[in-house]
Parts: sequence; structure tokens; C-alpha cells
Amino acid sequence: MVQGYCMKCKEKRDMVKTEEVTMKNMRKAMKGSCAKCSTKMFKILAGPGGPTGPKKSSKKSKKGAAYKKKSKKSKKTQK
Repeated sequence: MVQGYCMKCKEKRDMVKTEEVTMKNMRKAMKGSCAKCSTKMFKILAGPGGPTGPKKSSKKSKKGAAYKKKSKKSKKTQK
């Protein structure tokens, strides 16, 4: 059985009536309900790129930074 955190019981519980689903971002998840209180539960499984998901580049857009600088200058000229 799959274990997940039950928000109502406030502890890890076994999930019953489990169903594997794919989210919009293509990561897999398990959907089910708590064995004790039958509250709906949802557990995100390891997705593409390992348990943390795909890595994104940390480069910032130079175009966006230049735009912000220009907009600040334009505000100063209006005063």
C-alpha cells in the first residue's frame, strides 16, 4: 500500500482506493483516501529529472532588466 500524509488525522496513513494519475506538468501522483477517516489524499511521486523534478536554468532575462531600468528613468523625468 502507498502511504501519504492525512491532513485530518495529522499523520502518515495508508491510502486505500489508490489510483495513479498524471498531473498537467507531466509528473505522476497517487490519488486515494485515508484508511482510517476516508479523507481524500494526494501524494506526488518522483517525476522526470528525479525527486525534485526537472531543473530550470537560473539565467535572468537581460531584456526584462533593461526594461525595468528604462521604466524607472521615465518616472523620474515625469516628476
